[in-house]
Amino acid sequence: MQSDSLMVNGFVVVPFGMRLLDGVLEAQKRSWNVTEKDLDRRNPGLPEWTPRRALRDLERYLREQPELFWVALDRTTGGVVGFVGYYPVDDRNWSLEGVDVVPEERRKGIGAALVRQVLVHAQCRGARVVLRVGEDNLAAIRTYEKAGMRRTGREGKDLIYTSEQAH
Repeated sequence: MQSDSLMVNGFVVVPFGMRLLDGVLEAQKRSWNVTEKDLDRRNPGLPEWTPRRALRDLERYLREQPELFWVALDRTTGGVVGFVGYYPVDDRNWSLEGVDVVPEERRKGIGAALVRQVLVHAQCRGARVVLRVGEDNLAAIRTYEKAGMRRTGREGKDLIYTSEQAH
C-alpha cells in the first residue's frame, strides 16, 4: 500500500494510476446506473450532454491530469468503488469535481473519505477547496459536511461549501 493512501471501512483511497482507468470508467457508469444502450441518451436540460460524451471527457481528464484524481478500492477485490477529481483554480483555491461512489457501496463513508483526502492534499499545499452543490442534493451535502467542509454561501439554488482557509 502506498504511503499516501487512506483506509476506511474495508476500502482504501489511493492516488489514481493508469492501471485503474477502466475501473474508474466502469464505476462512473455504475454510479449513474447507465447501460450500454443508455450511453447516447440526451438530457432535456442539457441537450449537448450524453453519458458517452461525459465518459470520454472523464477519460481525457484522467489521461491528461491523473494527479488530480483519487480512487477508492475495495481491499478484498481491488475493484474501484468510487473516485473524486479536483482542479486548481489558482494557487490557493481548488474546485472539487465529480465525487462518485457505486450505488451498492454508498452510505459507508467512502465519499467523505475521498473528499477528506482531497482536503488534506490541498491543505498540505497551502490551498483550500471550494465547491457548488444543488440545494436539493442532500446526500452530497451530508457527504461534504461529514468530510469537514462548511457552507459559506449561496448562489441561486446552489450552495457553496469551502474547506478550511489555506495557511
